[in-house]
Amino acid sequence: MIFIFSTEDMEVTTCEVMDWLYTLQADCRRINGEDFFTDFTWTYDISDNKEHLYLNVNGEQFTLDNIKALWYRRTGGSRIKPDFTKIQDEKLSRKMEEYMWSELKASRTAFFNSISRKPCLTYPNANHNVDKQEMLYYAIQSGLTVPQTIIASSKAELVNFYNKYPGCIIKAIANSEVFEIDNKPYFPYTEMVSQEFINTLPDRFFSFLLQEHLTKECEIRTFYLDGECYSMAIFSQKDAQTQVDFRRYNKVKPNRNVPYKLPEDIEKQIKDFMQSVNLNTGSLDIIKTTDGRHVF
Repeated sequence: MIFIFSTEDMEVTTCEVMDWLYTLQADCRRINGEDFFTDFTWTYDISDNKEHLYLNVNGEQFTLDNIKALWYRRTGGSRIKPDFTKIQDEKLSRKMEEYMWSELKASRTAFFNSISRKPCLTYPNANHNVDKQEMLYYAIQSGLTVPQTIIASSKAELVNFYNKYPGCIIKAIANSEVFEIDNKPYFPYTEMVSQEFINTLPDRFFSFLLQEHLTKECEIRTFYLDGECYSMAIFSQKDAQTQVDFRRYNKVKPNRNVPYKLPEDIEKQIKDFMQSVNLNTGSLDIIKTTDGRHVF
């Protein structure tokens, strides 16, 4: 039995993997993160100095012995939203809510600690907060080339960086998440920094991440799986819509994608990097520059 934990019913990548598993007649079950505390139940039991885990998924009963492997794609939040409005004391209501979320987090951790004793793709209780600054640090330690980067909160620092690297780019420090306002989705893209933008800024501002702009021959998306690299070249630079950020997909005329083989030394560095951040699967973005460099 293969268990897969994903974010939502229609998460595209997980759906495609499920299609292949069904085609190959694999015995598998999928649990979505937002349904974690609602659509299935589980019991953790220690008795007679032995650990037991019992799961009920849509009426089917499973134990830890039934589970052969686990793929932790990622999980979303819980749909449980306790109502504390009857508590008149605002401070007490807030403390009760904090306590509830703490218990939910501890419960989730206990579950994944137990189930992770089986072979896993991505360990559920590992730190999956992919902090860009931390990832760049480990990339450097692994020998990968990274862009010139600063996290700035002052106009003087921004101007200094912009003068060194004209046409630098700005991006979110944390992982970019899609959000909705009035049923309209918004996505934080990477953007070019312009002099006009700089002129609008005060002397001090909320911190953001700046990087040198790299002239691309192509972008490379590398999928890493348990020591192996599978790469695809994306010719995003040939379309004005996708030049800066290929995620601004041109659905009318999509970017050309072709299989790509990274140099062996780059693949070795990627393997070292993934091991250093304790991930056995994941996707990495690399730019091949016009002067032949591969930049993480």
